[in-house]
Amino acid sequence: MSLAGLLNIPDGEQGMLVFSFSNMDQHRQIVSALGTRNLALYELDPIPPQDIWTWLIVHQQAHNDFTAALGIGGVDLTAVDFRDPEQMASWIRLHADEHLQAANKLGLR
Repeated sequence: MSLAGLLNIPDGEQGMLVFSFSNMDQHRQIVSALGTRNLALYELDPIPPQDIWTWLIVHQQAHNDFTAALGIGGVDLTAVDFRDPEQMASWIRLHADEHLQAANKLGLR
């Protein structure tokens, strides 16, 4: 999956499933490319609709791990209400930006 999948604002349940899969794929690529740094590969797919908060915390840890390893200034990705379209759109941009920075540093596409 490409990074472009992380830029699409999910529309409904199916959109969240596609986003979740694309996100997990990108995290796998980052962890694999970092190889010898032994970063944990967290289970991020599927996003459990009944427990978004736990997913946000685990997902944040995954981002903290790779941004620290790559020297990228990360942001707090836990402060979002996915039911609010404006918050969702802002979160998607911030989230995708961290993945794009990692991809650029690691030569991923």
